[in-house]
Amino acid sequence: MITGLQIRAARAALRMSSAELARVAGVGQQTIKRFEFVDGRYRTFANYRYHRARAADLAASGRSITCS
Repeated sequence: MITGLQIRAARAALRMSSAELARVAGVGQQTIKRFEFVDGRYRTFANYRYHRARAADLAASGRSITCS
């Protein structure tokens, strides 16, 4: 599973804003913010395959986030 903390760290490493990640992933910026931090706790994504596909989209656009 990829966690919100991992996404936030990957965005920082790529120097990518939440708005830019949202645009590339095809979701709203608030969705990114909610996934990264919910109720004071970082959360994991429930639909891992969906987010692996979004990571593939990022890679195809010249960016990458490692999902293991």
